[in-house]
Order: sequence, then C-alpha cells, then structure tokens
Amino acid sequence: MISWVESTNFQIMLKLRRDIDVNLADSRGRVPAVEALERNHTEILLELFNRPDFDGGKLLLPAAMRGLTSIVRRLLKRPEVDVYTRDELGETALTLASTNGHLTTVAFLLASAGNMADALLLHRNSEGMPAVLLAALNGHGDVVELIKKAWARRRDGRHTAPCELGKKSTMC
Repeated sequence: MISWVESTNFQIMLKLRRDIDVNLADSRGRVPAVEALERNHTEILLELFNRPDFDGGKLLLPAAMRGLTSIVRRLLKRPEVDVYTRDELGETALTLASTNGHLTTVAFLLASAGNMADALLLHRNSEGMPAVLLAALNGHGDVVELIKKAWARRRDGRHTAPCELGKKSTMC
C-alpha cells in the first residue's frame, strides 16, 4: 500500500484543495505530517505548515527525536503545540532529543521552556528516567553537560544536577 504522502499528487492537492483533512490518519494510523517528516518530504511539511487547519501537535516528538531543530522551532510557534507534550510512554521532546544526542535541539527546548524548564528537567519517562540520565546512558556526554549546566543555572548557581549518574537523589 502506498502512503498518500508518497503520491506526487498529494503536494498539488494540498495547494489547490482546502477541503482535504490534513490531520486525518491513514489506515495505519499515521497523519501526513509524521509520514512526510520520516520520508524527508520538506516541501510537503512546508505546505502543511502553511495551512490554517494543520495541527502540529503530533509532529513535535518525532521532530525532536530526529534532531530537526528548525522544525521544532517552527512547531513551537504554533498555539496548539506544547513543549511539555508527552507520548504514551511518557517521553517528551526533551527526553527524545537527549536520548538521541541532539545537542542543538536540547538547548532550544530548554530555552523554549523559559521559567518552566524545571518541569522538563525533572520529568521522568515511564521507566523513571529523566533526560540527563537518558543522555548519559546513550553516551551523549555533551548533552549531559548541557543539561547539568541548565540545571545549575535554574538553581541559582548551585551545581546539583537532578540526577547524577550512579547516585540516587531525592530530586530524581
């Protein structure tokens, strides 16, 4: 079965027809934006972004997981997209970007959270792991250092990371 995103006519239809529901999932439960993201169809993503009926909420996590900071930045400008969004496993954009070592995306997400960055830094996925630990377990030392620095700044200069590797803390 060919996905409708693969169709060359899909991009043309997006431009010409406004009655197409771009948030409707296909028979596999996938919305066009995620499919286009996974297939690197930037031109389709741009068309979707330009549509007022486009719901970018389902695209934030896959974009963060792939380290597509420019897409993440554009999505977070949309009112329906929340930096604190979680999937069914409790993963956030920050935990996914950290797990995969996407330093620029992690930095952007922390900056986007502003005064509420603590909520992202302290959040644990369904396995009880915060972003800093996920980065460490996957060998992304640069991401670990960035998160620790962000945590230190959030704590007015006290250098106490939310979860130090190998130690249990009341903050973990």
